[in-house]
Amino acid sequence: MDLFSKLDEIHTPTATISSCSIGFLLFSQKILEPWLSSVFRFPIPYELILVILGITATNFAKLSKRHAITVVGKIPTVFPPPALPPVAIHLTVVKIVEHRYHYRINSCQELYSLGHLHIARTLIGDADKNSTQMTVCFSTMTLLTVILFIGPALEYLPKCILASMVVVSLSASFSKFREVRALWPLFKFDFVIFVVSLLLTVCYDMAEGLTFTIIFAIFTIVVRDQWPKWHFLSHDEEINDYKETPKEQLHVMDSSMDACVLRYDAPLIFTSVHKFMKVVSQGVKRWERREFTAVNSATTIRSCSNDNLMMNNAFTSNSSGNTTSGCSTRWRLGFDFLNGGGGGVGSIERRNTGQQPVKATTLIIDCSGFPYVDYQGLCTLKKIYKDFSNEGVVVKFAAPKAVLMRMFRNTDFMEVVPPFEIFSTVRQAVQSTNANQRKFPLSHSVVEPKNSLEGGKTVERVAEEDENIQLMLKHDFATEKKAKIKNFKI
Repeated sequence: MDLFSKLDEIHTPTATISSCSIGFLLFSQKILEPWLSSVFRFPIPYELILVILGITATNFAKLSKRHAITVVGKIPTVFPPPALPPVAIHLTVVKIVEHRYHYRINSCQELYSLGHLHIARTLIGDADKNSTQMTVCFSTMTLLTVILFIGPALEYLPKCILASMVVVSLSASFSKFREVRALWPLFKFDFVIFVVSLLLTVCYDMAEGLTFTIIFAIFTIVVRDQWPKWHFLSHDEEINDYKETPKEQLHVMDSSMDACVLRYDAPLIFTSVHKFMKVVSQGVKRWERREFTAVNSATTIRSCSNDNLMMNNAFTSNSSGNTTSGCSTRWRLGFDFLNGGGGGVGSIERRNTGQQPVKATTLIIDCSGFPYVDYQGLCTLKKIYKDFSNEGVVVKFAAPKAVLMRMFRNTDFMEVVPPFEIFSTVRQAVQSTNANQRKFPLSHSVVEPKNSLEGGKTVERVAEEDENIQLMLKHDFATEKKAKIKNFKI
């Protein structure tokens, strides 16, 4: 914020020197360095050249007095007396910790850790291809020479030149902006954290910006739990395993799969239990809608051929000459396909009699998607089992992790969920479903032909299994006509 609030206070000579310094360093490092590296076998100290030029120009032109250029000023040459670091105190504390917690500590390793505390110096040397132990020796001697002898010569060095050197050295950090393009397509939360941390650090101080960034990153963790990913699982014959199937492609799944396998990829904790219950309910509804559509399609194909063979001639000989439309067997199967016909003798009306689905829906919850589960999550699993079991849905749990399985055993979970409904893999759960899947008989329907010429009313109650429907195609038409259509009054 200070940068924008003090734009009108920019010192023009200082800004000019800073711009020229940054331009010189960038030009020398990006353009001259690749060309001169083949001529000279040692790196050229462009920063040192810039410092010499800045000191010379400021000293002889008296820029600090004529144009109010801020310089480093007088540097004290007092050198503190040499002293060893307090290694003994550190090793004493190490021994105390070793005896108190019965843990063996290597003293040499602790000395290495002391050296790692100043890892920043190592990184500076590594940038200049200095990676040996002699680097510390030479850098220390150079620092000593600067403090004792060269320090007074830096009195006229403009501070803006030092700032320019720092900005150019951080140019590699600005190259991180190239990663933003890679973050956005797949890692949107990381992209937002990157942008927020940049803005907070620039607009505020470093410490405040990083503190707010950490708080924001923790907040995004809670937000991610509210929008988790969940999938249906389908069997892949190529890998002989179950893979994730997008919710939009549910209709292309293998129709022979009798169980709805659902995976919830998020922690099941108090912040996400309501979302999990909503996901499970939504998944079961989608699966039942898929099964209903699949059964309807198969039933329509069989019933159309059956009706054309058997039912059409039953109503062709009436006085008005009206006939029923084809595919009239659909109302027998207990599905809401037909709501009423026209006004002829053959027109029929369906009346709902509380039919049941063709077979019970089985829900398999893949527990491998839970990184961890808390008490509220465990209670939610029990509640789901109770609620869906009361609605006639068979609920099974598959692939629980070791920690979750320990929770099942050490709590009252298995008092609510029988142990035989918990499986170690999804494959075992699906196989048990295929082996024990109950098949309910098709429901009854009450069908009343209306608009009869003589005012008569006929009620036909038909209950046919799927196998009997297939056998109809094999019988003689005359026999089927006597056996199936005998209660109609024309």
